[in-house]
Amino acid sequence: MKTLTGLVPMSVLIVDRHERMRAMLKSLVEPFDRTVYECGDGPAACRLYDELHPTCVLMDIAMPVAEWVLATRTIRRSDPSARVIIVAEHDDSELRKAAAEAGASAYVLKENLTTLLDLIKASARSTPCAS
Repeated sequence: MKTLTGLVPMSVLIVDRHERMRAMLKSLVEPFDRTVYECGDGPAACRLYDELHPTCVLMDIAMPVAEWVLATRTIRRSDPSARVIIVAEHDDSELRKAAAEAGASAYVLKENLTTLLDLIKASARSTPCAS
């Protein structure tokens, strides 16, 4: 089934401890016929993923490293096909490495929102994400 935008209906889980950033990301993805869920921490992300099985997770890393890494790893273990896109303020090779080792599908800087939209659209088409 395709939507008016020509994409498969999908849902996105936004994980960010800052409510303003969640609202901004939500406004970015909602116009594309998406259901958007949101939460502010890793444990809530794992609970919501298990309950809702969203198509894509946007995981902010502005929380303790162990929290976003554990949440990403937990989600990917429970569903190896899960698409977890790490959303970061800064480009950091160590954080990229941690994200890849946790099973993230991509690592995107918040300043590159066009790239983020492209990755979400790729998830709707069920094509592989790239970082």
